[in-house]
Amino acid sequence: VGTQVSVRDLLRGIVVQSGNDACVAMAEHVAGSESAFASMMNAHTASLGMSGSHWVNAHGLHDPDHYTTPRDMAILSRALIAETPEMY
Repeated sequence: VGTQVSVRDLLRGIVVQSGNDACVAMAEHVAGSESAFASMMNAHTASLGMSGSHWVNAHGLHDPDHYTTPRDMAILSRALIAETPEMY
């Protein structure tokens, strides 16, 4: 609490170490809350044609209403590379 971390370091923590706290911090920064961020995730994945996914949190830890498919992960991976090649 009260610690300042750069977005670059948070993203590195998410990608390299699967940092759950970093995921929540970024979600709250971007959308104001983790649930609002999950709504944004659901809207974006729908726009990508990902019909077999539903997100309820930013970090991916288990929730019965949080799911995806291998096909959707392939679509998301392709979009990640196309939309943010510098992250890839």
